[in-house]
Amino acid sequence: MTGASAELRGAPLPEGLANQIASVWAEDIQADDPQFTMENLFGIVRRELYGAPIEGREAFREHLLRTRLRLPLGRARVGPSEIQGSGVFATRRIAADELITLYPGDALRYYPTTDEGVGSQRNGVLFGHHLPDNLCDASAVMSDLRPYCYDVDGMYAVVGLPQLVQDPAYLGHMINDSARCQSREPRELERYRKEGVTKCNATFEGLLDAVVAVVASKPIAEGEEILVAYGAEYWLTLPEMMEVRPHGDGVGTGQGEADARDEAQDDPSMDKKKQRT
Repeated sequence: MTGASAELRGAPLPEGLANQIASVWAEDIQADDPQFTMENLFGIVRRELYGAPIEGREAFREHLLRTRLRLPLGRARVGPSEIQGSGVFATRRIAADELITLYPGDALRYYPTTDEGVGSQRNGVLFGHHLPDNLCDASAVMSDLRPYCYDVDGMYAVVGLPQLVQDPAYLGHMINDSARCQSREPRELERYRKEGVTKCNATFEGLLDAVVAVVASKPIAEGEEILVAYGAEYWLTLPEMMEVRPHGDGVGTGQGEADARDEAQDDPSMDKKKQRT
């Protein structure tokens, strides 16, 4: 394992949840069930989260964020995109407000607690319970994989590994934006907003801050690319990204945390955010 080791904080992974974890490989993929809806997913999340003791609920939410569940979602696939590299495409017609896929928590970034309190950098790294050791690279999570992050609640950000696209239930990290925002000029911001309204057809939706779902915002045809607006701030701060060493990787924190560039880099706005248009 490279970089910092995966760590498990709080209570051990409950046995009931452990039995539901999906493999990252193809043999564990579930067939699509058209009757499986957002309401069903919410029911699972609510049952698992509120089934935990109150004092352990936050730790259990953390477990859910970095778990891939076995879910009957086969509504999308990854393929070449005309927008950029690879994208996600509907494998059947998807109705407005229908659940499409989920954003995986192959890794989880968080603000670690230090002797002085909560750290100013989101450089703590936990790995998914489903992830094999050879894919647990904390340094990559803090650098190369930053574009595959989604800010959940300002504390945690889920990270999807781009090589793990076998399970159609977890393809949210591969979804493209319809456009990039190039500057803070009002005209450019308005152009980006309008293009998102016109072309984007899905949104990221958090369920009790424990699962991130991708939901259609308008009808999507079979074969159509699924697009989500990342938000102007994501694109405007993307060029400022520079490597941050993982917490506990042998690097002191004082001076680097005082650097304005580091503070800007760890602004949650640099991770994808749900955009309502």
